[in-house]
Amino acid sequence: MSTEVQYEMKCYDPRRGQDFSFRLGGRGVFSSLKQKVLVVTVSPRVSFWKSYAKDSPTAYHESYSAFLRTAIENTSANGFFSLDSLTKAVTRAAIPEIGNATRVCGSVLGYFEPTGSQVDRILALRDSHQSYEEWIIGGCSEHFDLPVEQETWYRAPIVCNLEFFLGNPDTLGCLFYRSGEAREDIIVTQLWDGIDELIRGMAKHL
Repeated sequence: MSTEVQYEMKCYDPRRGQDFSFRLGGRGVFSSLKQKVLVVTVSPRVSFWKSYAKDSPTAYHESYSAFLRTAIENTSANGFFSLDSLTKAVTRAAIPEIGNATRVCGSVLGYFEPTGSQVDRILALRDSHQSYEEWIIGGCSEHFDLPVEQETWYRAPIVCNLEFFLGNPDTLGCLFYRSGEAREDIIVTQLWDGIDELIRGMAKHL
């Protein structure tokens, strides 16, 4: 008999002095309180192995999608998406070609118009093909500047992942990160009027 996986939501609100921190490798630490952005995390209450290959409730997915569409429309001039590894599922689906994206070493980065229909298109792309990759869908004020590869015998890979985007807070409007392996969501967004109602809507459906 299968048991429904329960999810836990945590909210870090700068208006209440709450901080979410994330180490950026050799570039210091991202602080949501310092950047005055709101962070929401959603993760399974059970262990990794019990939650693997199980998705969050349908009602939560619908409220999550509505939150993502509204966040991009309210915070950003451009939509973007990335995934940090080219798995067989991604390669077979030709994600870079479908999404008009660019391969960046071991990852993919693409941009789209910040409209509801385009957000739904990218979400459908992710939901249809995600295996264990880390996907990020979000919005930005302009295209991100990618780091220049070092002309040395050792070249660290340029990967468009959570660390990369949090290291560019001035360009970032919002991002919705999902780990296909851990089934974990991390949402980072600027504030706007009406955001609290959307967060309550997601929490209600978990």
